[in-house]
Amino acid sequence: MSTPITVLTSLVVGGAIGFLARDLFVDDKLSQAQSDGRESLGSDGLDSVKSLRAEIETLTAQNRDMQSALDRKLLAKAGADTTGEEDDAASKVPNPGGVRFESDEFHAVLAGIDWGLVGNNMKEMVPLMAKLAEAIAKGEQPDLAITAEMQRLNADLVEAAKTIRDGKVPGSGINGSFTHPVIVANQLSAALSAAGFALDGDQTATLDRVMKEFAAKDQNLRLAAEGAEFELENLAKESQLKHAFYTEAKGLLNKDQHGAIYNEATAGRAGLDMFDSSLMLAQFAQPLGANDAKGLAANVSRRYKSQLNLSAAAAQQLDKVMSEWSKSYPASYWDSKADGLEKSKLMKSSRMREALARHVELTRAILSRVDLSPEQRRNLIKSRNFLVPLPR
Repeated sequence: MSTPITVLTSLVVGGAIGFLARDLFVDDKLSQAQSDGRESLGSDGLDSVKSLRAEIETLTAQNRDMQSALDRKLLAKAGADTTGEEDDAASKVPNPGGVRFESDEFHAVLAGIDWGLVGNNMKEMVPLMAKLAEAIAKGEQPDLAITAEMQRLNADLVEAAKTIRDGKVPGSGINGSFTHPVIVANQLSAALSAAGFALDGDQTATLDRVMKEFAAKDQNLRLAAEGAEFELENLAKESQLKHAFYTEAKGLLNKDQHGAIYNEATAGRAGLDMFDSSLMLAQFAQPLGANDAKGLAANVSRRYKSQLNLSAAAAQQLDKVMSEWSKSYPASYWDSKADGLEKSKLMKSSRMREALARHVELTRAILSRVDLSPEQRRNLIKSRNFLVPLPR
């Protein structure tokens, strides 16, 4: 019997971002059981997951203890070596944890974050995520020491995310706030500085301009949000805006800078790329396996009927909508089979964006062509979840 691969989920719940997560370690059976509430993993599987969680917690605690001891030693040495003259010189050096890109609207929020710590942790997670992706792609069990270290690094990012959320930085979900253009500009600058490839003057000026342009567009999006027919429309617009911003920001970097924060194995992957719009979308994306358009229509129709509790007449209307909508995916789409990472829910950002755009059209069709009760209609209008077909 094969050993199930355990992976970190990328969805954010209760203040987590990136790798922290709702279900720390899950295998396919547990994930399915948690998602629909109808299946059971069995005692052996649950015991295995609990054991892995315990190991992760132990390793995380050990890492924190070692880091604290190292920090104390470094501080003691710094105190012994520092002279009054050096203190005066140090006071004139900009704080590496300070704000690089300001915003009048979010000044207090930005000032409350240690950007040096955020940048260092995001930079440090890039190679760790690459190792995790490599193991999963090979069908191997990820190294628990690596995942524990990622958790330790991510814990600081969670605190920053909470500060950003509590400061009312707009965005869909906590990762929506974490991927606001003003926040991302400071993340990029801090991470590159931590990597030793700080933005130069021209890059800083250009990124500041681009950040302000997209922050204004984001504000326009919020002001116009009430005019949307349903919530998923707003999510799609936010996704498009942030993808465009990340693309422009990434285009400003030189080869060394790009290599410091992007890895070919993880770039554009939900839960693996810290500088991509997938960080936001992964909160709402729900993978769904299908062999072809017909199978997709059947799977999605079954899910909607169960969630909305449709009448017989409405169910027939839904089937017709689904049959037509599923054919919007070209035949070539089903040739691009889900790889090992996608099967572990580490989906491609491009696939998620396409799925979101198509799901907007599906929602619009259901709302206009299926007889829904006021409650059913309200639930569909308020939902921001969308399905991502994974060809198998």
